[in-house]
Amino acid sequence: MLIADGFDNTGKTTLVKRLAEEFGLTYLHSPSEYKNRFDLMVNWAITELGSKKRAIYDRFSPITDQVYGPVLRGGTPYLNDKRAMIVVELLKNTPHLIIYTRPSRQRIFQFGEREQMNGVIEQAEKLLSRYDQLMIELHQKGFNIIRYNYEDNETMGPHSLYYVAKHVEEFIKQHLS
Repeated sequence: MLIADGFDNTGKTTLVKRLAEEFGLTYLHSPSEYKNRFDLMVNWAITELGSKKRAIYDRFSPITDQVYGPVLRGGTPYLNDKRAMIVVELLKNTPHLIIYTRPSRQRIFQFGEREQMNGVIEQAEKLLSRYDQLMIELHQKGFNIIRYNYEDNETMGPHSLYYVAKHVEEFIKQHLS
């Protein structure tokens, strides 16, 4: 399972569409309409985890909701509900590559005229901090995570598109061929 996840305005959608085109993957987006329907969210996640799709996901709700849920809605089942915790464990045990899209704070917080979900701009510091913390926690638990920073693309830096594409290509060869 290939997943790009990260805070708003970090280049997820641009990256996912580019990788989908380059590697012939289906572009999929975690269904936001399920955010208040836990049963549908869990069922969708389990179905996706069991599929063998040649796809790349623009967010994956078992990850995303661990950030947005506590900060914007006062909680998330992914931190205390047994079914939800099993979904996260299933992800860990499914071949996966999580691409954490994370440019600099200054760049992220330049929202400009882009419309954002209610509370995102006001809670931007908390949301970004929670994403950083979650990615460290997931990595320490054995999740396969790499970082992407579109600011590195110009210099071919360590978190550039080139770096990510190499990892995606290797993942596809090992798990999606």
